[in-house]
Amino acid sequence: MFGHVIGKAVEKWRCYCSLSITQCVQDNHLCAVNPRFVAVVTECTGGGAFLVIPINYCGRVSVPPALRVCVHSAPVLDVKFDPFDDQRIASCSEDSTVKICTIGLHSNLYSSGLSRHTHTLTHTLMHTRRVSIIEWHPNARDLLLSSAYDRKVCMWRLDSTGKSPVCVIDTHSALVMCVCFSADGSLFATASKDKKIRIIEPRSKRVLQESCCSRVHRVLFLCDLKMLLSTGVSQWNQRQFVLWDQEDLSSPLLEQDLDAGSGIIFPFYDADTHMLYLAGKGDGNIRYYMVSARKPYVQFLSEYRSLNPQRGLARSECQYVRNLQILSASDCQRSAGATELLPSTQRPLLISLRPQPKIPECLLTELAREPGNWDMDQPPDIILDLCDWTDDDTHSQDWIGDRNEQKSITNKVSHQHRVEIEDLREKLKQRDEKIEKLELELKNMRKYLRDTF
Repeated sequence: MFGHVIGKAVEKWRCYCSLSITQCVQDNHLCAVNPRFVAVVTECTGGGAFLVIPINYCGRVSVPPALRVCVHSAPVLDVKFDPFDDQRIASCSEDSTVKICTIGLHSNLYSSGLSRHTHTLTHTLMHTRRVSIIEWHPNARDLLLSSAYDRKVCMWRLDSTGKSPVCVIDTHSALVMCVCFSADGSLFATASKDKKIRIIEPRSKRVLQESCCSRVHRVLFLCDLKMLLSTGVSQWNQRQFVLWDQEDLSSPLLEQDLDAGSGIIFPFYDADTHMLYLAGKGDGNIRYYMVSARKPYVQFLSEYRSLNPQRGLARSECQYVRNLQILSASDCQRSAGATELLPSTQRPLLISLRPQPKIPECLLTELAREPGNWDMDQPPDIILDLCDWTDDDTHSQDWIGDRNEQKSITNKVSHQHRVEIEDLREKLKQRDEKIEKLELELKNMRKYLRDTF
């Protein structure tokens, strides 16, 4: 259980400054990151562009070493790095195209910098209307999914010479808001403006599950728990997140309201730690939750707050490992400081186990003596003082009396604890019965409201 998760903003000199971030109102991440580069969609007149920045190049961003990629004739809506190739990036735009570029490296400019005109356009994928969503397949190389305002979801093979998609799914009756692959890539989930969540098998183009709910903006697979998470707006205009059973979308497992904000909530899930991060576009906070397969399913941990609203969000798969390394370094420094504060006697000490032992004067003198003043010719004494030691110190009257008194107090306290535990168990049982009754009433009320509306 990660009950003490603390978010901390990095120092200013480790940030990327002087970026002309796009003013596009598209509800996408608008940035991407991998272990080598950071990509940010920027404002551009007369077309669309985005910057690719080496991840180690911080401070004021300039060109070079940053690379400005201008391959679109209209504003760029989103960018995504290839999970199998750190130097390949896909971008979608309002010009109805998806373009894949390869970033070239330059060995003579900085440690991981870029030279001018080093991007190479390798693929151009065409839609009939502007493209708003792109997603790389998590397990298969050269597979890219895209969705446009024509309400179609297309699967492309980049290793083939054909310019047509290998799979087209047109089962949506409204604009697709979000697409998310499962961990193995055998399924993907979609959220659309018709207030429906669909789980689709791309090979057969079949809709396996479908749910009717309120407005949904984002969906996310929690594959290790066999759950599906969605974020959106409730019927009472409250931002919320909902947990679904991946095998049954007829009714949600959990619905939890967050606030009355207007920005879209972006969910990020770490399967290794079972932690869920919720960050709203335009908000200044990021919430952390712990997700489990048992009730109450979600437990709030902490929250990171900032005065600056966030406009785009991205996550690197290795960030948690990096945080562990930073914490390990801090722990090492803290241990070194503690070692310097402790005096080094260089000699073992033996202290009596008798209650309230008296420290001999010779021992105090030995502790007060500095190590430099010790006589190195004289061998150290292992036992400094045994004048107050008996053959068997546990047989003394002080020891036996204290032990009996302590045993009686322990028995009395243990009896009180057992009584309190029984009372708490009874109260907990009554509370669980009440919760089950209230959940049943709430479920019936929601079903009645859905049938009414």
